[in-house]
Amino acid sequence: MDPQRLSSGSQQQVRLRIKGSICGFTIATGGAARLVFGYDSYGNTCGQRNEPIEGVRLSGLDHSDRKFVFFLDPCNIDIVQRKIRSLALCVSLCPPEKMETYQDLKRFAMLNGSELCSYELAGHKYPGLPERFSRCPKLPVPPSKPLPVFNRCTPVDISCYAKFSEAVVTFVGDHSVLHRLIAGVAASKEIIIGLCVLALILSMILMLIIRYISALLVWILTSLVVLGSLAGTSVLWWLYIDHRLYGNATSSRLREELREEGAELRAEGAELRDSGQALLVYAAAATVFTVRNFITTRFNI
Repeated sequence: MDPQRLSSGSQQQVRLRIKGSICGFTIATGGAARLVFGYDSYGNTCGQRNEPIEGVRLSGLDHSDRKFVFFLDPCNIDIVQRKIRSLALCVSLCPPEKMETYQDLKRFAMLNGSELCSYELAGHKYPGLPERFSRCPKLPVPPSKPLPVFNRCTPVDISCYAKFSEAVVTFVGDHSVLHRLIAGVAASKEIIIGLCVLALILSMILMLIIRYISALLVWILTSLVVLGSLAGTSVLWWLYIDHRLYGNATSSRLREELREEGAELRAEGAELRDSGQALLVYAAAATVFTVRNFITTRFNI
């Protein structure tokens, strides 16, 4: 078998494992169960035990036997936020029949064990509790059935969702901000079209400039490199020649004084010779670099 194919297959397996690990970690720690099983207004996920949330009352409840999400007022829909403005609870059974009184809510809780009011209210006390008007479903409670996948109690009668559709149409048709926006676009259509044409022309001009300025930039950079190399090489040769002239005069003077002072002058003379040799090496290397750049530039041209 081809080793390259084996290597490519191994790399793909490693990538798939890494991606699978990331997805698994996201699902495990990101609360994906809340999307499938649903959750109440207190942060509890339906159908499982929950950990308490600091500062949130009625959190951390055991909802193992409460698998369905029930909204106290399912038809109270916020068009702007696109959500149901209602208290959500986890219940063990969606109400299959219409309930018109709080006595019906009590009877349903006693017979089926599914309490449709908030968790802190006892089912057998529903009719006499003052909190029933805000913590219990809005009467009459429509019959509902759970969705097959997402475990939400959905009203059988979809008339409230028809009202929602009507409200959306009214919002789109009558909203003053939308009207002003459309009117502004219609009044300024000539300016908008002109700006679009101008943007198209400027973009084409910019493309042409980029196309031809690249060659100009290459010429400028090449010229700067060549001129810089020539200048550097000239300076190095000038320093070397100046050092040779100064060094010859200094060497003759040192030779005359060498007989008198000895070792110190010999060291100074050796240092001057080393400096001259270093300048010669630098100047020669710079010359080779400059000639190479010049020849390369001429051939490219």
